[in-house]
Amino acid sequence: RDVASLTAEGRMSAIILGMLPPGLGVVMYFMNTEYISKLFTGTGLILLVASIVMMLIGFFWMKKTITIEV
Repeated sequence: RDVASLTAEGRMSAIILGMLPPGLGVVMYFMNTEYISKLFTGTGLILLVASIVMMLIGFFWMKKTITIEV
């Protein structure tokens, strides 16, 4: 339990940092659909996929860093 409590801050940071970009994307979609719709055509789609891949790599990297085997 001590290890779990010591790594709680890192786990919470990983969750918040993982959910922040999709959450902001949804908010921006509802606030200004025309602005965010540029991401779903042509070069924007490539950038969107690349950003998702980089987010997943970062999330798994943080998860690996936070996980401590006892």
